[in-house]
Amino acid sequence: MHGTPGCTSRLQPAFSEQRPWYPPNSLAVNVPFGVNDAQDYDVVLTSNAPEVARPAGSGPEGTLALRFSAGEPSRKVVPLEVSRTPGIARFELLEPSPSCPVASTAVEVLSRRLISFQDDFSEANGPPANWTVTNGSWSVKNEKLVLDPSCNDPPSAGPTICAGNPPVPIHGARMISTSIRLTNSTGGHEGRTGGIFFCFRDPVGTGSAISGYSITWIDRPEDRGYWFDRADGGTSTRIGGPTFSSFPLGTKWEVTFDGPNIRFRADGNLVFDVADSTYRGGYFGYWAYCNGTALEIDDVKLADPYASGRILRVRQGATGAGNGASWADAYPELSVALGAANEGDELWVASGTYTPGTLRSSTFRLQDGMALYGGFAGTEAKRDLRNPSEHRTVLSGDLAGDDDASAPPGDPRRHDSENCLHVVTLQNGTALDGFKVIGGYADGEAVDG
Repeated sequence: MHGTPGCTSRLQPAFSEQRPWYPPNSLAVNVPFGVNDAQDYDVVLTSNAPEVARPAGSGPEGTLALRFSAGEPSRKVVPLEVSRTPGIARFELLEPSPSCPVASTAVEVLSRRLISFQDDFSEANGPPANWTVTNGSWSVKNEKLVLDPSCNDPPSAGPTICAGNPPVPIHGARMISTSIRLTNSTGGHEGRTGGIFFCFRDPVGTGSAISGYSITWIDRPEDRGYWFDRADGGTSTRIGGPTFSSFPLGTKWEVTFDGPNIRFRADGNLVFDVADSTYRGGYFGYWAYCNGTALEIDDVKLADPYASGRILRVRQGATGAGNGASWADAYPELSVALGAANEGDELWVASGTYTPGTLRSSTFRLQDGMALYGGFAGTEAKRDLRNPSEHRTVLSGDLAGDDDASAPPGDPRRHDSENCLHVVTLQNGTALDGFKVIGGYADGEAVDG
């Protein structure tokens, strides 16, 4: 070993970096630079809640041994198997040196009810069924959420309404869209003043201790237009605007999140593109200034447009972004793509032979509603252009790559005793088409993970 290993091992991403979007499909394990210059360096990656998330190939116990062979890079990317069970799995990296602090991170799997919210107000006139009113006179009228302009609250604590009844934080939404109309017939100095709040820590849109973001329109001449504010315990910071005459008041508002960036569009026009990652997830709602401003709301949707119904591509040897969005950016490993996929997704797999992991318990596990299609060359724009007979796509449980199918079953010369118990595991509503599945060896010697 080259010197004494320093205590610099780490797991990436950190918990704060990956929350609250969908769990990461892999973890990067980094050991101290130079620790394996002269000899192998062995570590163990563990999950304390393998029923929630675990290293791919670890089996039901959630423990995976990793060897950084002498002279190889000091970084490995470990695919994760993430379940649909809500909870938090803490990952720890156990090293030979007991004096080093344990490198750790965590993966949170959210309940699906926290991922999306939508309402088109298709209900009888009256109090809104799916919203919680804090201040003001809100009601459903003719399939729209309406704020009556009459108001008896102080202007700074004006009408507020929060999504959910009771309010519910929408942790997984990466897009917020709504139809919104502001009117004011009083002719006061502020004029139309109101908007949306989102990523709030508490289900109130106004007050002295609020934290989160708000986007507001105001007619006041000296600072007219859109405002983008962040509140930190009641202290407000302007992070965008006022826009003055750059943009008119729109009726279709959309907020999207892309990594650290928050983008706001009105009627399709990009108004704000702000880098601020202070808050994510949390409560959503509407507010107005108590000055005669009326609101009319419709078609509210908070969701992750990339969470389901996607097409993810897999191609061995791909060197692009590795997100499956195109063949150039395809996932190089099928097991990693499955870890990133969600209910309703399609996975297109280019020709090649794919194995699910390194242990006998490893399996290609499809979640409910997923569809897996093989037989692609790796250039097709449509599924019906694939040709499975020409572009052979194999799912193999032959972990060692040494099977000899010419030997009779049970003959040691077949070299299949170390093969996966189950190459593929299907769930409700899954589809598997265009593959040849080989190399399974379900002899009952291990527990299927």
